[in-house]
Amino acid sequence: GDSTEHAEAARWLSANLWSLAKSSAGCRVVQEALPLVTSEELAMLAGELKGRVVKGCCSPHANHVLQRFVVVLPPEKLQFMVDEMHGQANAMARHHFGCRVLQRLLERCPSSQTEALAS
Repeated sequence: GDSTEHAEAARWLSANLWSLAKSSAGCRVVQEALPLVTSEELAMLAGELKGRVVKGCCSPHANHVLQRFVVVLPPEKLQFMVDEMHGQANAMARHHFGCRVLQRLLERCPSSQTEALAS
């Protein structure tokens, strides 16, 4: 489609991101859409996860969306995830789904960004 349709689709995705991320089919829709959006739209979509990182880590579906954001965003745009996991990293490391998100963060971000998670 044209740029107007693309922008409308990105706005719709942003408005529905969290509810989609929590469902089996919806999390796949989000993951498939991420490579298709602009970097500005990606940042807008990531903003929908702010305040929801720990909850998303504990979701059998949303954890996949968080992992995909870790892969597609530059490390400096992942600081909100690192911040929200601060104080929760030990619990997340032992969580069936949370450990996957934590692992992705540790793989993608420089140690200077994630070292506070160990404290």
